[in-house]
Amino acid sequence: MFALLILLHEVGHAVFVRGYGLSVPNIYFLPGLGAFTSFSGSYTPYQEALIAFGGPLFGAIGAGVCLAYGVLTNEPFWLALAYTAFFLNLFNMIPLGIFDGARITGAISPKLWIAGFVIVVTLAIAFHWWSPILLIVIVLGIPRTIAAWRGTLDARYAAVTPAEKLKIATAYFGLLAILIAGVVFSHVGVPGHSVVST
Repeated sequence: MFALLILLHEVGHAVFVRGYGLSVPNIYFLPGLGAFTSFSGSYTPYQEALIAFGGPLFGAIGAGVCLAYGVLTNEPFWLALAYTAFFLNLFNMIPLGIFDGARITGAISPKLWIAGFVIVVTLAIAFHWWSPILLIVIVLGIPRTIAAWRGTLDARYAAVTPAEKLKIATAYFGLLAILIAGVVFSHVGVPGHSVVST
């Protein structure tokens, strides 16, 4: 079931890729790491942001369905599944490195990559979140963070219009709020119990 939620996230990317008439996307699963969608073609930072947004959007919908079913049946499994899906999609919205959040916030302001880098490193130190995967993400995020700090960015980012920035910012922070609410509402502390009252 969890694999289907990961697939749904990637399908979200694929739907937006096809919506822009780009090449037929390929979805690859990486055991223990997740999955990614590859595609080719010419696209703007605004289009890239929307393509990136499609994954967490579909992921949030899938998590919401699990949450609704868990509430209706009062089965901890579905609440735990919803919590995990909400959390992973929320984590993926961090504006850092290879995360969807970095590709989304690039259209708003690449300076947000600096904030994402600082947030992740600070949380990793404070809560001892160190893991090989997190270290890889941090290392891969360094070049973009440095580019944002120095202001040596792709000129296309400057071409994003204020109206496009506003749309992306509204979508990004709106989905962040939904994912945070989903994490809180679906949290399962003890098997058989949740923050959802029955």
